Amino acid sequence: MSNLKQIMTLTFLFLSLCLSACTKPIQDVSIKTETSSAISEPSVIKPSEENSMQGSDVSQNTTNEHITQVLSSGVEVDADILIPASMQKSELPEMFGRGHVIDQNLVASVFFEGEKSPEKQTEEFKDFSMFSKDSVYSTWTLEKERLTISGTSANFSNGRNEVGYYLFSEFPTSLPFGDNRVTYLSGENLEFSTIDEAKSQIQKYVNSLGISVLEPTCYTMDYDTMRAVYDGRTALETYDTDFDFIIEPQKKDEQYIFDYPIAVNGMPLGNFEGGGYSDDSYMAGTFLRMIYGEEGIRAMTLPYALDVTEVGAMQPVLTLDEALQIVDDKYNSIIMEGNYKIDKIEMAYTPIQQQNVTEAKIIPVWRFQTNHTLQYSAKNDSNEIVEMTDTSYILINALDGTELLHENGEI
Repeated sequence: MSNLKQIMTLTFLFLSLCLSACTKPIQDVSIKTETSSAISEPSVIKPSEENSMQGSDVSQNTTNEHITQVLSSGVEVDADILIPASMQKSELPEMFGRGHVIDQNLVASVFFEGEKSPEKQTEEFKDFSMFSKDSVYSTWTLEKERLTISGTSANFSNGRNEVGYYLFSEFPTSLPFGDNRVTYLSGENLEFSTIDEAKSQIQKYVNSLGISVLEPTCYTMDYDTMRAVYDGRTALETYDTDFDFIIEPQKKDEQYIFDYPIAVNGMPLGNFEGGGYSDDSYMAGTFLRMIYGEEGIRAMTLPYALDVTEVGAMQPVLTLDEALQIVDDKYNSIIMEGNYKIDKIEMAYTPIQQQNVTEAKIIPVWRFQTNHTLQYSAKNDSNEIVEMTDTSYILINALDGTELLHENGEI
């Protein structure tokens, strides 16, 4: 199975079960920014039973840094700048790693502890998960509970996250909401459990995976907020009951969503949307998502994780100005139609798969989220103008300035 097919398969599985958390920019970025408070270095949560997860302020995973300018190519930049505190350095290393293979029996024993006796099925499914040659695909089912593990990936659902699935989205191009995560960044506790209590209950599941993660971002999906999201969408003239698939929330649907950045040497892998690139070398970043409701764990998704095997020498990192110049040169080299806008800038590590599919080179990248808007004449009325916007991404290697190209060659 090609890497691109793996990505598509994992993305589908990820979305079917549950559908970053960064801070201020590196210190030598020469741009005018708004005032923001200092953010402390994120702590790494090691995979051991002794870990006690401390409560984290959601502001650790937000930023007030913003840049507004127009490039010489005419591209408008009006973007938040999201960079982890751990990567706010003038030098960073290139790293190497391999896919973290999950201990299937250990994870299953934690999810189905006590008197539970799930039915287990095992089948051969070659190269199902990223960075893994493990062909054993195992599924445990008990009534509505379902746990699946293959190589480096693991997913769980108890069937109770359906409403949340339709009212929460991190994808800017998704319908009907786009990225609406900030709506749930209240930091408020739910009646059945505080945020810290929920995190404490989740820790044993995180430990069973055997991976290192950073402090999570917590989204509180309380009834009032979910109801406001539901009412706001259904009240729009563009709402289509056959297309939007929104489920009306109830009080029992309240839940927390915890997104844990996967740690590589104490720094996060980028949880970038998309991932099909020209030579199948670029792999989408990832994070561990745990969803917690009144009855306990409702869902878990882990597309893959990496174990770092080597950390290279420190190398100079491109400043944001330098990375923007590379993007500007790219747009200056093409004939552009319509309007182009960069509305989000991120920095994180991303893995590049090697010839041995279990191994990866892990590099820091600048990622620019772009929107391309074109106007068309409507099919039914040539006098009516229809505006279409396509969201895409540009990734620049922050160490050598080369671009990681999309598979279709488009910007």
